[in-house]
Amino acid sequence: MSFFQYIGRNSHGDTVEGWIAADTKDQAQNKLNQKRIQPLVIRAGVSRIPVKVNREALLTSLRELASLRRSGMGLDKAVASIAALTEDPALKDGWQKVYEFLHNGFSFSEAVENLPFIFPRYVPSMVRLGEANGDLPNALLSIAQRIDKEMELVGEIKSALTYPAFLIVFSISILLFLFSYVLPNFESMVDSSNGQASALASLLAIARFVNDNMIWILGGLITSIGLLIWGMKEGKVQSGFYRLAAQLPFTRDVIAYWDIIEFSSSMSRLLGAGVDLLEGALLSAEGLSQERLRYRLLDAINSIKQGESFSQALQQKQVFPNLVIQMIAVGESGATLPDSFNEIAHLYERRMKNALKRAITLLEPSVIVVMGGLIGSIMIVLISGIISVNDIAI
Repeated sequence: MSFFQYIGRNSHGDTVEGWIAADTKDQAQNKLNQKRIQPLVIRAGVSRIPVKVNREALLTSLRELASLRRSGMGLDKAVASIAALTEDPALKDGWQKVYEFLHNGFSFSEAVENLPFIFPRYVPSMVRLGEANGDLPNALLSIAQRIDKEMELVGEIKSALTYPAFLIVFSISILLFLFSYVLPNFESMVDSSNGQASALASLLAIARFVNDNMIWILGGLITSIGLLIWGMKEGKVQSGFYRLAAQLPFTRDVIAYWDIIEFSSSMSRLLGAGVDLLEGALLSAEGLSQERLRYRLLDAINSIKQGESFSQALQQKQVFPNLVIQMIAVGESGATLPDSFNEIAHLYERRMKNALKRAITLLEPSVIVVMGGLIGSIMIVLISGIISVNDIAI
């Protein structure tokens, strides 16, 4: 499922714009027509849109909104109050747009669905659930809890990757220093026409190329950084990262466990709130990062509609590992599926943390060996070249 950006006119003739989740452009147009919006422009986006606001600020504002709603304040006034109190500029603009959507006749779930850069993709479905059962404050608190959990996990990942990232940046800086400053000083020591110190001569040729094209190299680096930042804002980097990480042996287990945690946590909350099993599975499938896994789950849901049990359908389509399916089967037999999904989430949180530690344990020495070997090889060539030149001179 991808996001489509649109510009259209509502039933009052006002111009509205936002994003809508759909599989195809035609499906996006049909959804807009159902919302009584006449689309003028529909532009295809990406499957994963990154949240551009501070998650701590979003977490706080959601809890404040839940408190205001519990106190009996109207939704539009509560949203206006949150927009006035929020200090984060992007989040303030997001809440103001939610307020505008509400005044244009949108429901709260439809309003947040139009702002995927502000609210994570699972927020609209959970808000829709709260609207359906008349308990929006609890739905907002559940969203806040999920964001809090995500922040904790993402914080652990960032902390684990800090040291390898520092090593890579530091090693690249050393290489640039060697090629741009140190190696040119050895130019006069090597007479490449006589075949002396051929390895050192090759390094000097690379150093000359680097120095002669330094402007182009720096321009390429700046352009690459700019494209990387743009790709992250558009969600293209995240989508590519998830696809790549799901294939690499170091990170494959981490991504698989993360999807199990996301699905199980969502199912536990939705089923606990009284949502139908099929509807909960459809809503939870939207949060999966692997498209292949999402399609398998959707196929399993179609099998459930034909009369198969949830666990049997998951097993036939090979959606999750056997342990997960067995725990789901136990929950089905005892009518305790919410508790079973909660146990699955806790179990795989521990497994994901252990898998992440293993990946980092392998990543750090790999970076040290590769970068250290590269820099060490250059130093060995330099020393060997100096020795060979001295031998020739003698």
